[in-house]
Amino acid sequence: MKPFKKIIFCLVVFLLICGLIEIFSLASLYLLGIEKSDKKSISVCQNPEADLKIILPPWMTKNVGRFIIHPYLGFIYNPQDIKSTRFGFLDQTLPIQKKSNSKIIVGILGGSSAEILAQFGSDTLKEKLGKLDIFKGKDIVVLNLAIGSYKQPQQLMVLNYILALGGEFDYVINLDGFNEIVLPVLRNIPNKVNPFFPRRWDLKVVDENILGQEIIILGDILRFKKKRVWQSNLVNCGILRFSATARLIIKRLDRKILLDIRDKRMELFNLKSKTNKYSDSIIAHGPDFTYENNDQLYDQLSLFWFRTSKQMSDICLANKIKYFHFLQPCQYVPDSKNMQEEELAIALDPEAVHRQMVIEGYPYLKKQGQRLRKQGVNFYDLTMIFKNYEEPLYIDTFCHFGVKASGIVANVVAKKIEEQLAASSK
Repeated sequence: MKPFKKIIFCLVVFLLICGLIEIFSLASLYLLGIEKSDKKSISVCQNPEADLKIILPPWMTKNVGRFIIHPYLGFIYNPQDIKSTRFGFLDQTLPIQKKSNSKIIVGILGGSSAEILAQFGSDTLKEKLGKLDIFKGKDIVVLNLAIGSYKQPQQLMVLNYILALGGEFDYVINLDGFNEIVLPVLRNIPNKVNPFFPRRWDLKVVDENILGQEIIILGDILRFKKKRVWQSNLVNCGILRFSATARLIIKRLDRKILLDIRDKRMELFNLKSKTNKYSDSIIAHGPDFTYENNDQLYDQLSLFWFRTSKQMSDICLANKIKYFHFLQPCQYVPDSKNMQEEELAIALDPEAVHRQMVIEGYPYLKKQGQRLRKQGVNFYDLTMIFKNYEEPLYIDTFCHFGVKASGIVANVVAKKIEEQLAASSK
């Protein structure tokens, strides 16, 4: 019996030690905040492929995903990847429309804010215009010809392209300004891309060859991710999930793998493709652009914006189209929005790099906008449109507004069209 008792004693001691370890591990999980706060620890029992996706650097995805290169417009949405027309615009209506006595065709052009207006403000625009005597009983067609990151001369090119394909308009609405003054300074110039080229054009025309070093790093990332999935399944999908010690060990190992993945991703994103034949060419960067100071830079950017808008106005006039140009609002324009705590938390970043660009650059746009008006262009400054609204309207710290704000902008657009019609009828 003694050997048996000894075995029982050892077993009891072993279980007590295991219990103490479990208690210690459970306490560690909660005292260290791992059990509650470690949001990146995974459980992939139901979707094991979810964490195996790899975020690729831009130069490895230039023709993959949402955007593809366009020979005249710079880039468009990829109709095979996103629900857009075959022309690459995020719309359900084809952009090639013909005028008729029973139809009014309104085209909205610009960047992401114009795209938001077209998506969420078109119903309001149709409703307001439909109440005007001249539009009663007519089908009002609003075309979304705006794409996020578009900046002049892309709007000008879109107008020319659609007209050349046989499309027709009654009204053209151009809502822009932010991208024209911010994106060249924020995205292009620091990467030695001509400011009048499309946003980060250098990334859209890079060599598509994948280097051996890139393949090695991608393989390392995938290996780490597979190991993470295996470890997670080991502790989350079996009996070990009831063990605090097992969870503690796996969670610590999981954090180590996350750091390894992060380091490899940084290595991948910092890797420069020395064999890229376009890396320093005029194809990727365009003609050299120099400026002496910020005043000269913003003066050139705003003057380019002025010329392209004037060209659009002249083209519309020649095609019997009424052209309206609106300077888009932005929360970083001083005193343009009374923000409360809720909106401040999501829409205003005092440290945002583009904040100073707006503060310095928008006055130049306003000045050129006044020149447009003096030359007969239907130009309107909307920078103060939200000044008397205290409720949240902006949805991020860049420049984008939401659904309610889209209705406000659409109201003003319809009002300006009404005023212009009344003035021309006198």
